[in-house]
Amino acid sequence: RSDSKYGTEVLKLSNEATVILRHSDKNRNEILMKAFSPGGTSLYDDTEHADYSVANSVAPRSGLAQFSGKELGRMLEGRSVAYGTAINTLYETVTGSCAPGDEETLMQLIHLRMTTVRKDPESFKAWQQQQFARLESRNRMPMAVFSDSLSAIMYGKDCIRMSPPRKESILNADYDRICEIYRERFGNAADFTFIIVGNFNKESIRPLIEQYIASLPSTGKKEKARNVTPRVRKGKHTLHMTMPATTPKSTVMYQIMADMPYSAKDRYAARILQQVLDMMYTEQIREQEGGTYGVNVQINMARNPKKYLQMVVNFDTSKERAGVLLGKVRMCLENIAKDGPDMAMYEKAMEYMQKTVGGNRTSNNFWMEAITQNVQYATDDMLHSADNLNSVTPKDVRRIARKLAKSGNITEAILNVE
Repeated sequence: RSDSKYGTEVLKLSNEATVILRHSDKNRNEILMKAFSPGGTSLYDDTEHADYSVANSVAPRSGLAQFSGKELGRMLEGRSVAYGTAINTLYETVTGSCAPGDEETLMQLIHLRMTTVRKDPESFKAWQQQQFARLESRNRMPMAVFSDSLSAIMYGKDCIRMSPPRKESILNADYDRICEIYRERFGNAADFTFIIVGNFNKESIRPLIEQYIASLPSTGKKEKARNVTPRVRKGKHTLHMTMPATTPKSTVMYQIMADMPYSAKDRYAARILQQVLDMMYTEQIREQEGGTYGVNVQINMARNPKKYLQMVVNFDTSKERAGVLLGKVRMCLENIAKDGPDMAMYEKAMEYMQKTVGGNRTSNNFWMEAITQNVQYATDDMLHSADNLNSVTPKDVRRIARKLAKSGNITEAILNVE
């Protein structure tokens, strides 16, 4: 069937996989492919964390089918082909790209990657030794130790999905089970959606899809991801740490979490708030106080599987200034929550966003993301991004700021390196 809204042709294959095609010759040398299926690591219990958490690095490590990594590299010399797979929390994904004329090579590689796991126990042992060395180095890095301690207070020490890498988990990883998990995630084409965007050959693409995608094994089973995403524990959490290093400094991290339903309009209001705060922090903390080279602020809205609003601020400063500047961070947010954003800053943020939001509709990446969001969330948000942005008012920005300012779910952390 055709979808005029996205300019796509949608194919349903005999193994129940779905393929969405969008032809475009705006970038004549580019074809993008993406495939995804719901499930991911959410379908595995915490008892298998040592195995599913490393499947991305271990399973593809040994090469592909009967070819080692070096052999495969030599075979692909001269071809513009890239591909990869990943198992995330909610989805297993396949990504690829190629130049026109290399479509069959790309599909051959993806077919093999989804149907075979090349086992090499010696390669797995080498991976373990590399991880032991990295872990030893990591445990001497102040920021890594700081990050691990933050996770422990935010999610609890027993939250296995947010736990840092440990020597025991590397030792306990079961190579056979890792490969089995990889096969399970990519061994059923029935709930996979393949999206192909770019300057592919319209006449030859369908026979290739029939040969390499319709022939993928299928159990007919439709899976759904589980809601296993850890949430920051409610309440206020404080962490102060001191560690030795050659260059003294203090790193400040301030985070607020608030439950909030997702909407495209509020997402843009949050992004405008982020822009306004960035201007305020530059003016009041960097320029007036001279206490840091820069303040990084990020405000995000999550919509799947849990809906929440999150603000994270971090910066480096001196030990003596850390507390004062953290107070300034709080004050700027509270001022917007009380009085709304400064109009000049609001208008500047809107002007910047209007230039960047909506993307380049001639870009293959734009359409790949728009189609992906439409399939995963049943939304046309990207097609209406300008309207959603232009509907945001200063009152909407103030409302997002108030939601954050009133939340009691706060984490304040300072790392002093001496």
